[in-house]
Amino acid sequence: MNKRFNNDSRLPAAIIVACLLAVSSSAGELSLQERIEQASPGDEIIVDGGIHPGGIVIDRSVTLTGINRPHIEGDRSGHTVSIRADDVTLQGFHITGSGLNLSADHAAVHIAARGARILENDIADSLHGVYIRGVDEVRVAHNRIRGVEETVAADLGGAAPASASSGDLCAVSQDRRGNGVHFWNSSDNIVIGNEISGVRDGIYFSFTRQSTVEGNTIYNARYGLHYMYSDSNYLARNIFTRNVAGAALMFSKEVVLRDNDFVDNRGSRAYGLLLHNVDRSTVESNRMEHNRVGYYMQNSHVNTARRNDFTRNYIGLRLTSSSTGNLFTRNRIGHNLHNIDLSGRDNRNEWQENETGNRWLDSPTLDINGDGVSELPHREVDLFGPSREAFPFIAFLSESPGMKALRFALQRAPVPGTHYITDSRPVASSPRDPDPSALETSSAR
Repeated sequence: MNKRFNNDSRLPAAIIVACLLAVSSSAGELSLQERIEQASPGDEIIVDGGIHPGGIVIDRSVTLTGINRPHIEGDRSGHTVSIRADDVTLQGFHITGSGLNLSADHAAVHIAARGARILENDIADSLHGVYIRGVDEVRVAHNRIRGVEETVAADLGGAAPASASSGDLCAVSQDRRGNGVHFWNSSDNIVIGNEISGVRDGIYFSFTRQSTVEGNTIYNARYGLHYMYSDSNYLARNIFTRNVAGAALMFSKEVVLRDNDFVDNRGSRAYGLLLHNVDRSTVESNRMEHNRVGYYMQNSHVNTARRNDFTRNYIGLRLTSSSTGNLFTRNRIGHNLHNIDLSGRDNRNEWQENETGNRWLDSPTLDINGDGVSELPHREVDLFGPSREAFPFIAFLSESPGMKALRFALQRAPVPGTHYITDSRPVASSPRDPDPSALETSSAR
């Protein structure tokens, strides 16, 4: 019998082809999750268009490449994509629909493994965009990230308005949204070239070190950058605009901010850049314009502000008496309603470096020897001080003829009790100085 079976076991060619076609068809119908589970480390999985259910877990080192923007669509529960293996690349996808539980850190892409690469994706309608938890060497580059704008009342749980039924669409308030890119306990990361909007905080750093944030545009957020307990990071060529506040750096040291734009960040307590308990950091060649407060320092020490533009703000610089040992040099300061707001007399910060101070755009200079530095010292007087916070309408007096005359007199001979700073070597006027009458609102460059 065995011999007869072996002699007759050859199947017709047509049957073999049909079986192969059936296997091929079945493989083509594998879900994205099944394709990941069948892949080997190092494989590239190419996904061409289509809609794919969320809840994806990537548990091996693979590259997922999207062509024609395939859509990974979550069902409002958990993370849409979870990365649980080192060295995963996720590129070219449209990713939406994470859960909305802030205590569970729900995210469109949740990363808990080293070396992830999140590239050129369109992320929307999720709590957090990209959430990095306790891992290093993550690259988030050239993505578009938009927060959740509205959802059905049932998805918001107890946060929904009392009048909303479970089927109603409700706008999600900013404090109930997540962050665009969120880092916790991480190092050696790169966040570059992303556009982030409609979130709570654009980029959030907590206990994150030695990372680069470069060339991002962040708008329509609470804080463009919210930053705590994070040392030795580099922030360059970003645009923070039309947020409640541009950037808030707190309890950190040795940070470099260079060539960033902090513009049009407005609100009752808004600012372009806040340093709170920040030490030994460099703020250089940034533009702070059309903010309520351009640059706010509180309890911060031994920082350097060099070659920045503090112009056309309600208040150019706000310095508390608890901020000491800071250096301001070669900055352009002027055309603000109030150039400087002082809480207490400032006598522990430096306003010149190597015999060169700052350019005060509203004040005349006298450069007799042509060395580019005025022979006349500049005093910037704060007439109202703490009264400005208690009585904000007092600001309307600032440009009155009487206040201008009083300020002019006190700049030359301040009386005891007057709050002022002295720049003994102010920079003389230059062709870069803008027309004082050009005070119209500008957009971020």
